Amino acid sequence: MTHAVGGFYLREDQYTFLGGTDDRAPFFLGIEFNQPNTDSESLSFYGDATYDLTDRLRITGGVRWTDEKKSRFGGIGVLGGIGGIFGADGSGPRIGTPGFEFAIRDRTIFDPDIDGDGVITNDERLTTYLDGISSFGVADDFQTLLNAGNAGGISVTAQNASVGDKFVDWRARLAYDVSDNNLLYALVSTGHTAPGLNDNITPTIAPTYRGEKVTLYEIGSKNEFKIGGRNATFNISAFYNDYQDQVFQSLISVQTAASIIGVDPGLLPGGGGSIAFRFNAAESSIKGVNIEGGIDLPGNMHLSTNILYLDAKFDKGEVVDPRFGAFTTFPNADPNRFYGPFDPATQPNFFDFLAGPPFNQTLNAFDFDGDGTIEGAGEDLVRDLKGNRLPRSPKWSANVNLSQSIDLPRGSLDWLLNVAYRGTHFLTPFNGTGVEPLTGEPVPSFFDKVSSYVTVDFGAGYNFDDDGNLRLEGYVSNLTQKTYATSQLSDAFNFNRWYNNPRTYGMRLKAKLQWD
Repeated sequence: MTHAVGGFYLREDQYTFLGGTDDRAPFFLGIEFNQPNTDSESLSFYGDATYDLTDRLRITGGVRWTDEKKSRFGGIGVLGGIGGIFGADGSGPRIGTPGFEFAIRDRTIFDPDIDGDGVITNDERLTTYLDGISSFGVADDFQTLLNAGNAGGISVTAQNASVGDKFVDWRARLAYDVSDNNLLYALVSTGHTAPGLNDNITPTIAPTYRGEKVTLYEIGSKNEFKIGGRNATFNISAFYNDYQDQVFQSLISVQTAASIIGVDPGLLPGGGGSIAFRFNAAESSIKGVNIEGGIDLPGNMHLSTNILYLDAKFDKGEVVDPRFGAFTTFPNADPNRFYGPFDPATQPNFFDFLAGPPFNQTLNAFDFDGDGTIEGAGEDLVRDLKGNRLPRSPKWSANVNLSQSIDLPRGSLDWLLNVAYRGTHFLTPFNGTGVEPLTGEPVPSFFDKVSSYVTVDFGAGYNFDDDGNLRLEGYVSNLTQKTYATSQLSDAFNFNRWYNNPRTYGMRLKAKLQWD
């Protein structure tokens, strides 16, 4: 029998700060995240053992106990429209000009309810905000406006939350050697992710989220053999993953959150800012087949390939859908304004699409605060995900690699050519579908579909000696200049897409230094 035991401990203490201003902006003027204590702690112990039942059959078992803890203390301050005040030129107040400094570690007030009576007044908001400013800039007129009583557009929220979880994961594996070159195996294992904290604009809405859980089932075979006297491999596996409490990220408008914490939403632009939330919303099953193989070719070349079939769908779940919040603020907004496909040059701007007849927003809401009802403020629209494919999960994907190593009179030369295929997939759980708010009929709005594509990469290297102490490499990535979206985050006022890198090439020189 062989075995291994061990433990792991991590403690992290952070001071988290992010601050910024938006000079002359008519509405959203800045934000401050100031959290003196953002702490995490993880403790785990594990053991794993393999026992030979016969000379060809063996069983492996393992268990891992984990204790995860996270906490934070601090506050978030957001500046919205300060009484709708505009300068003579139509711009907003001046803030953040040269000389402006946040107090950062010198801030002393993090909870705007200074007197503890449960009611946050404009004076308390003003005092809390000013406590975080070390000095205003030479041209700032924002403090003058604040002192004149225009603090209604300030929201400051205490960020006090903690979350923890203890869980046990295990695995069991049975392996059988059909021969010295052929293996059959079956595996069952479980896994967890740690719970987490949201950076919220209000501590009452989803300040924490639970960790994800998965159970994996897999059977497979690994094989080595000869073809025409040349070494070859062929491996195949079938798997099924059962996911619970999947975590997804969505956006909620600053206007919605501001109404929850007592700031007049009329002082803010119509959802013009957003806060990202993570929440547990779905269960899914992921099953598929993975095939990989390789063979040695003449000339010291090697060909290898990998083919993956993936069926990844939601079994059930409702995810907050912030894409239609605009219809409560801009009743003429066009639900088809984000219909695609797009590329980086044609991706739309929201303000190009404020047109059309009025729409009525009549969709269900999501139990965002977890109180068992959907009656609370800010519990945004939801979408039923059952049957949708998971984001970034194409049915088919494949890789083919061709490589060669050439011995030279001095040193050696090697190269690798990779051709990768990725099938059609979606970037969000909504799978390219939206809803026309008046009728509830599906429309292809907020396009998130990525068509299949092929990429080509090439790399080569020269070793100056047999030990590889000095090596020169060259590479070209995305040789054919393929353009495709890699991720997407959108709400009613934002349509953000991130694209892959263009053709990239370069050289590297590597050296190993040794001392006797």
